[in-house]
Amino acid sequence: MRTKYRISLFMVVVLFYFVDLVTTYIGLQNGAIEVNTLLRYVGFSGTVILKTMYVVLFYITIRLIEASGMRLDNKSYLSGIVTGSVIMIGVMVILINTGLFNIT
Repeated sequence: MRTKYRISLFMVVVLFYFVDLVTTYIGLQNGAIEVNTLLRYVGFSGTVILKTMYVVLFYITIRLIEASGMRLDNKSYLSGIVTGSVIMIGVMVILINTGLFNIT
């Protein structure tokens, strides 16, 4: 795995996984209500499992894109699109969880 993908994976794990789970846990402990009905149904433990599966799926996707011949066809931007999208989702969720951004 190339260095830029390792850095991207680290950012995804930190932003999307750990920081999101910490802010979600703190919010739920302070009386906030989970807006996502699926995550509300499965609870916090289910949220941890779903996010773990999502990060593993992200890793597999990047590895498949990197291993395929796509980068030889000048299509290496695909892994950047996937990585950037997941990082931005993580940032938006953190902003929403901390109250710095309101979707309503």
